[in-house]
Amino acid sequence: MGARYVPALASRAHYNFMLSSTSADHIGSYRRGAVEFVGILGQSLREAGRGWRDIKSCLEIGCGYGRIVRELRREIPPSCISVSDIIDEGARFTAAEFGVRRVPVVEAMGSEYDGSFDLI
Repeated sequence: MGARYVPALASRAHYNFMLSSTSADHIGSYRRGAVEFVGILGQSLREAGRGWRDIKSCLEIGCGYGRIVRELRREIPPSCISVSDIIDEGARFTAAEFGVRRVPVVEAMGSEYDGSFDLI
């Protein structure tokens, strides 16, 4: 169905299996899942004796069309987030929509990428 502006999300969202309509129930579920996931990441960081401020470079593998990145930007600046997905259309949409960096899928990175990430 493609991307459309969703007022309740204050941005565009790509309609797919994660968000199949703009009904309040679907949007609520879409956001809750992402918020919960980012919360789990935050808890994991705390258990490791770290916090969001310690993350200077984050890679979201399997970013799809940005559901997690949409919420992750509340904790980490977009300039610190890289995304990758085997469905390159999703990674391109996420990078363009949320101002993050798209990197090749891990299998295609090879020796061309010599960076590291604080959180994957």
